[in-house]
Amino acid sequence: MENRVERHDAAVNNSSQENIRQLQTANSDIKTQISHLENRVERHDTYINNSLLENKRQIQKENNDTKDQISRLENRVEQYEIMRQLQTVNIGAKVQVLRLENHVER
Repeated sequence: MENRVERHDAAVNNSSQENIRQLQTANSDIKTQISHLENRVERHDTYINNSLLENKRQIQKENNDTKDQISRLENRVEQYEIMRQLQTVNIGAKVQVLRLENHVER
């Protein structure tokens, strides 16, 4: 009976040691997998950050281009308004000249 108990204890001990070895291997594999995933996340974060910076740069450039375009258009509008005012003054002067000429002729 003692031999059976010793064999049983030995089998349980061996089984327990095998379980510990398998758990240690699994734990090591999990740590390696976590390390790989952390590296992938870090590379992904770097890629996303670079993409965001490039997007920001592009948007700033487009905003500056748009502001320049608005400024040019505002300048053109201002020039047209000045020309229109000059034409109005010119027409007014012509009308006065015609009135004076008509007045002188009478």
